[in-house]
Formats: sequence, C-alpha cells, structure tokens
Amino acid sequence: MARNRAALLLGTAAAALIGAWAARAEAAPGIAREALDKAALNKRPRIGVMIVGAEGRDGLAARAIAARALVVAGHQVVPLATAVTTPARRSLLAPCAAHELDAVALVRISTDPRGWRVNVDIRDPEGEPISIGNTSGSTGDPYGGSSLVPVFASYAFTLTAAEIDAETEAQRATDQPNPDAVAAQPRDDQARLWVTEKFAMFGPVRIKDEEFFRLVGRPDLYRRNRAGVVTLRVLGYTSLGIGFTALLIAIPARAIANGACDASNGLDQLTGRPEGCQHSTTDVFALPLGLAALGGALLVGAAALGADRPSLETRKELARAYNARIAVSAAPSLKGDGGVMLINGRF
Repeated sequence: MARNRAALLLGTAAAALIGAWAARAEAAPGIAREALDKAALNKRPRIGVMIVGAEGRDGLAARAIAARALVVAGHQVVPLATAVTTPARRSLLAPCAAHELDAVALVRISTDPRGWRVNVDIRDPEGEPISIGNTSGSTGDPYGGSSLVPVFASYAFTLTAAEIDAETEAQRATDQPNPDAVAAQPRDDQARLWVTEKFAMFGPVRIKDEEFFRLVGRPDLYRRNRAGVVTLRVLGYTSLGIGFTALLIAIPARAIANGACDASNGLDQLTGRPEGCQHSTTDVFALPLGLAALGGALLVGAAALGADRPSLETRKELARAYNARIAVSAAPSLKGDGGVMLINGRF
C-alpha cells in the first residue's frame, strides 16, 4: 500500500510539473520549436532534463524553460536530479534505465553580458552527442574545397535577471513540486530490462548480452552465428598463414634460382657457348598472395558475421515483453469472496 501511494504521488507530481511547464510555453524564452523539430530527436520521445552545476534560482529557471521547450516540441519530459559536474558518458545509463529515457538534456548556466547564458546539450543514453544534420565545413583547401561536418543537438539561449525572477515567481504561484524530489522516487519495485545500441541494463546494473538473452528466454539469439564465425576464423587464419609462409619461402627461392641462372649464363659466355638458362617467367608470388588475400577476406567476413546481433528494435521488443511478464506476475491476484470480484491495481 505504501508503494502504491508513493507511485501515485510520484505520478501526480510529475504530471503537475510537466503540465505547469507546458502551460507557460508562450511566456518565457527558450529553444524554438523549429530548432527541436529534427528527425534524430523526434524518434526520442522521452527525454530527461538535468542541471549540471549549482542548483540556484537561475539553474532551476533554466531547467524549467528548457524542459518546457521540449514539452512544446512534443516530447515527454522527466526531471532528473542535479549533477554537480558533467556526468561521465556511461553514468547516464542508470537514470535512463530507471525512467526508460531515450535521451538526456544537460542544462548548464554561465554568466553572459545580458545576464545568464543557458547551454542545453542533448545526449543519447550512452552519453554520446546526437547528430541532427550536417553543415559545410572548410578543409583549408586553397581551391575552395569543403567537407560536411556533423551538427549536434546543442542549443543556447540567454536569460535576464528579470526573466529568472518571473520564472521563479511563476513556479511558486503554480506550486510546482521539486523536480529533484520527483526524480528521486523510483518508478516501481521491480527490476526492469532496458537496452541501448551497445548496452543492456537490468535495473541500474549493466549486464552482458548473454545474460540479457537468457532473461528474455531467447538464448539462441546470443552469438547466433558463432559456429559460422569460428569456421571462418579457422579457415581465414589457416589460409593467411599458408600464404605468408609460402611468400616468405618464394622470395629467397626465386632470388637463389635467378642467381644460379645468372652464374650459369656467365659461365656460358666465358666458354663461348650460347646462354642456356632463362629466368623463370612464372609468377611464383601469385599463389601465396592469393592465399593471403583469401585469408584476410575470410577474417573480415568473420568479423562482420560476429557483429550481426539482433537489431535494437528487436531487443527492445524482447525487453518490453519481459517487463510485461514480470509486471503481470507481480500484480495482485483478482480474486473475490462470495462471487464478488475485487480488482486491485497499482497506481
């Protein structure tokens, strides 16, 4: 019952916080909706918002404005606890797994001639910057050449002292809950599976692919091409070894044979006889080089086959199915007395 009450309070607080952010969408500065309307961001519906640095009035105002811009752009926003320093890349995995986030917006604030400058850097759950397009960048070519360089999801806007005061007063007037208090509440008492492109998480703990596929009941998907990879590697290393060995033998053997031929022809010239030895025109290096090239190709194929893991969407579906199963198994039974069904649920 206590957990149900805590979950209900958490949901109510988060809904009130996000609703208040969205309600003042037109009343404060921030990031333009058009700037956030990018394919790479649109496919990330849930985004956490985290202050990096001191959590003063200015930081709270900056976070609220950045979060409001994301809500207006159509994202679900989850407040995260403040980080004193820039979090290490992989340290974002735990909060993202806990709240099932697709990205995290890191909000930093610094002084600016107008007042304050707010920088919002949106990163994926693995802590990598998110590319939202490309732009032309000079390469220093004197003939005017250029190359495309990526543009990342990083934004900036300024705040004046008056705007910070207005934001603080608005938060006080709407009686918003403390986002850090909301973020500190767990989603539920069950460890859930969550995956990114590179990692799998079981609750706050990173697990190996083998453990992930065992939990979801599909151990056959772990290294599904293992037999083929082993076969290709054995053949590749064997062919590569034979090719290089034959090449090492062929180089001095051909030099010795040509040297002997030169000596024989020299002797023939001294005795007035026509040259009786001709240099070999057969390319003795063709076979060793061919075997070495074949071995290299087989090893490349083995690497490609080994990297052929199930797609991210497939692994997400497996994780969602697992989470649904444990949610059902953890739910109270629907039983009643005297023919009356009692429905118990978690809110």
